Amino acid sequence: MVMTGPSGGGRTAHIGRAAHRAEDAHLVTGHSRAVGNLVSAASLHLGVLRSPMAHATIDGVDLSGALALPEVVAAFSGADLASTWVQPLPVSGPDDAHRPPQWPVAADRVRFVGEPVAVVAATSAAAAVDALEHIDVDYGPLPAVPSVDQALEDRDLVHEDLGTNVVFRFQGQRSGDLDAAFDTSNVVLSRRYQQSRVMGVALEPRTVVAEPGSGGQLVIRTSTQVPHRIRSHVALMLGRDESSFDVIAMDVGGGFGPKLDCYAEEILCTELALRLERPVTFVATRTEDLQTTSHGRGLRYDITIGGRTDGTLTGLQVQVTGDCGAYLSRVGANILLNGNAVTPGCYRWEAYGFDATGVFTTTVPTAAYRGAGRPEAAYAVERAINDLAHALGLDPADVRRRNFPAPDEFPFASIGGMTFDSGDYASGLDTALDAVDYPTWREAQAARLAAGDHRRLGIGMASYVDRCGTGPGMSEFGAVHIDPSGQVRVTSGLGPTGQGTGTTLAQIVADRLQVDMDAIEVVFGDTTRIPRGKGTFGSRSVSVGGVAVAGAVDRVIAAARRAAAMLLEANEEDLDVADGGLVVRGDPGTHLSFADIAAAVENREVDDMDGLQAVHDHEPDGFTFPFGTHAAVVEIDTETGRVDLLRFVAVDDSGVIINPALLQGQVHGGVAQGIAQALYEGVVHDDNGNLLTSSLIDYLVPTAPDLPHLETLTTTSHGDNPLGTKGVGESGTIGAPPAVVNAVVDALRGFGVQDVQMPCSPQRVWQAIRDGQQATRG
Repeated sequence: MVMTGPSGGGRTAHIGRAAHRAEDAHLVTGHSRAVGNLVSAASLHLGVLRSPMAHATIDGVDLSGALALPEVVAAFSGADLASTWVQPLPVSGPDDAHRPPQWPVAADRVRFVGEPVAVVAATSAAAAVDALEHIDVDYGPLPAVPSVDQALEDRDLVHEDLGTNVVFRFQGQRSGDLDAAFDTSNVVLSRRYQQSRVMGVALEPRTVVAEPGSGGQLVIRTSTQVPHRIRSHVALMLGRDESSFDVIAMDVGGGFGPKLDCYAEEILCTELALRLERPVTFVATRTEDLQTTSHGRGLRYDITIGGRTDGTLTGLQVQVTGDCGAYLSRVGANILLNGNAVTPGCYRWEAYGFDATGVFTTTVPTAAYRGAGRPEAAYAVERAINDLAHALGLDPADVRRRNFPAPDEFPFASIGGMTFDSGDYASGLDTALDAVDYPTWREAQAARLAAGDHRRLGIGMASYVDRCGTGPGMSEFGAVHIDPSGQVRVTSGLGPTGQGTGTTLAQIVADRLQVDMDAIEVVFGDTTRIPRGKGTFGSRSVSVGGVAVAGAVDRVIAAARRAAAMLLEANEEDLDVADGGLVVRGDPGTHLSFADIAAAVENREVDDMDGLQAVHDHEPDGFTFPFGTHAAVVEIDTETGRVDLLRFVAVDDSGVIINPALLQGQVHGGVAQGIAQALYEGVVHDDNGNLLTSSLIDYLVPTAPDLPHLETLTTTSHGDNPLGTKGVGESGTIGAPPAVVNAVVDALRGFGVQDVQMPCSPQRVWQAIRDGQQATRG
């Protein structure tokens, strides 16, 4: 991805300014470089025959019908390709986790609907689809295991050789004395909070083009968040050196976590391009994408929570059970483990315990989805705090406020084992409640209840603290080069997918160099031009990638000072940055532009310098911890179960704000996805493991008319990094689901309702009312 930005003008302070996105012009004028737009006429097209069964043996594959078609260049079964792979698709998890291999094409058994069983390469996409109809596969059906409860029974096994469906059992944090905490509590509640699976539904489905390039190098264009990781995985699986491949990710149309994984099609396109010495393209249909791209969430939290009559929180005991799907993914198991540190949230506790269990099911593997374990944890604890407040007869806002650490307690050592950098959680809560007009809605709620109105009001809130930046061991690359024309080229190892990261990095550079943004070019997503990079995930783009670029700029400025000091016969410490160059303090006539300095360096007027350029790899010392409170007001028609979201307020603290407009866009997008999970979206499988939500007819993604005006506010603390940023990409998916569902349950308390499982569809709400009434009547 290469971008140039709009003019900033003079000495404008670029940080904190709502600069227009530099990325948009070519996207909205028909010049997008999405992978699917870059397919050459010479390319072959990959067709993938996928299993129609969730669990079965493969007793035979007959490719002869496909190979007889004139448009088919090649066709392979899993057995044909088995000797090609040096290792299986990448996975991760605890050291003691079971890691059964997942191959790009199954050879002897399938374990989820959509798993590849054969592939063809044809001269057109239509011919590839037709060819799949001519492949005969003999399946031996086996029992499906589509749910966590069935998996835990270990009656039918997803991987027979393991003897169990349990992937791992993890004993996590143990802090304080839980027995004593519960013994001294006035109320102890045990609750189960279920997170349905969800899908990423990126604007651009997964797409790959592998094409032989110059010098024997193969170019892989793919829709990914992590181009360098894809290069590494492809090289490892095919037993080749990484330098054999150049992975390019240009205009990636959304990622949201699922595009962190390396998928079978990336390996298959590469292998077939090498074998056939022709470009090979795969463009997933929407159904293929929904069916085979990693799903998110799918965790079940069993929580025991204690509290005293004054609202003091005592103990929190957590057992998480996670649906890992048929295989471990690259990050799937870590989603469960992330809850260990973050489930206690932004509260003081006297005791805490955490355990997690992952299980295999005959479904597509699960992986990261916008928040990657933090939204799941926040949903459970924020729901539990509301339930506890109700049991204690207290306002849920008062319970939260009572247990927040005070601003002067920061850095605050959470009972989950992390030290939060800075915060004022009560201020965020109060700002949200003031903005939503909390007392007025409580009065309206009581009036409707007294009048017997069938349209009930509910008010919900959720306070959260996030963990961002990916922490130690996850460095990021940044480089800056200034040429004699004054053009500034920035290269970054990030892998943006629509966030506006290029604009943000340009603002950081423009602010430090005091140059116009139209002089800055930002380059991402090319493993040949950019030597290393971890990619985009975990709200790390600015707090890690931005700091790397800022560090490179600072090194360029230091080099420019050395050069200018020689040219001006001045002391380095007397040179200040001003108007796109350096000037001797107090003597404006001595100004040298960075372009002039770069020209002097290139012309060898300065000794021991090879261009005005620098690189910087930033490895964070720790995480950053954005926080906030979201508040929702709903109206429920108790006769139909319909939920209308009347108000939504998000108050987020993401540290120093580089671009307020981009921050607001990130919050809006995250909140929209969070509301979608709460009210609309949910993956459904039948008892045979068939995916019933395999199209956007069945999987309900809300559009703009389904959402209210989203009111976004910010507070500002300082993140623990040189830019002071914290991250905001996942805040909306953390705060919105519990705020909305708390509002739904709040509206229905009078019917004896304690829970409505997400998504809170009219049918589920209506049934919860009926079940609550029946339970109340006894």
